[in-house]
Amino acid sequence: MHRLALAAVSLTLLAACQTATIELTEEQKLAIADTVAALVDGEWIAATDPVDFDRLMSFMHNSNEATMAFNGGTLHSYATLESVFGEHFATISREPSTITDSKTVVLAPDVVYVVRAGTFVSIDTAGNSGPLTPFTQTLVWIRRDGAWKVLYGHVSHGAPLAEDA
Repeated sequence: MHRLALAAVSLTLLAACQTATIELTEEQKLAIADTVAALVDGEWIAATDPVDFDRLMSFMHNSNEATMAFNGGTLHSYATLESVFGEHFATISREPSTITDSKTVVLAPDVVYVVRAGTFVSIDTAGNSGPLTPFTQTLVWIRRDGAWKVLYGHVSHGAPLAEDA
């Protein structure tokens, strides 16, 4: 009898500790998706043309959980991202891009992922342009304290395109 009572109390406590599931309406999902897509397509892109390193880093979640798969490696923590991205962007003045495909998916009121594909050109501080290069990018955005930040990202670059393509 005591085991049955203990089991009942345990199940009740376990159920009480479960996170509530929040169902969003399609209108709510659309509004959240539009907010994040506007951020990515507006301010995120603007931080790369011209390159504004501090502004670009302001979109990253400033924590040890922040992770980015970038240039064949995996970067863990905001500090590592800041160091590697700082080195990467040190000689780049502009990185204009063209987005050819984009999808924004709302997973929860405070979690959204964006998958984009397109092309970019890196222009160094001397004004020299690199090749037109295709890329795909996945960014997982979370909302903390009212601000959307990238917690996880992945960027893949394809082979540079021929100039006459």
